[in-house]
Amino acid sequence: MSYDADFREMADRVIAALGATGAELNYDHESVAWIDAYIERNREHFSVEEANKVANNLGAFVGECLRAAHGGTWVRDEKSGEWGVNLGEGLGTAFPAAKIYKQLRNGPEDSVLSFFEVAGAIVQAGGIHRLGQPDTSAEG
Repeated sequence: MSYDADFREMADRVIAALGATGAELNYDHESVAWIDAYIERNREHFSVEEANKVANNLGAFVGECLRAAHGGTWVRDEKSGEWGVNLGEGLGTAFPAAKIYKQLRNGPEDSVLSFFEVAGAIVQAGGIHRLGQPDTSAEG
């Protein structure tokens, strides 16, 4: 059973809610950067309970940004119960809500924008094990 449509609907609600404040969000890098800055501007104002809800909602949005940029499918990790975006065979699963919660609690050292960029680098490299390896796909 695919939950992709459910998470997209949740992400669309985030866009609508933040759009009411003047934010113009799309499913792209710039919007993840906006979310990162939004978290930093507001993180001190959220209780633990609110942080959980914010992390889940913004996590759906950032997950949809990952899917728009790199593909993938929403999956639930059996061990942790966390929802994440499986980026494909050999690429692993990214857990945006967990990362957002960490940024809400810890600050910019747990940046969701950095998380998004690293996930993109892993996809581009063809897996975490290939990060920093020379590209041998080009003929030379």
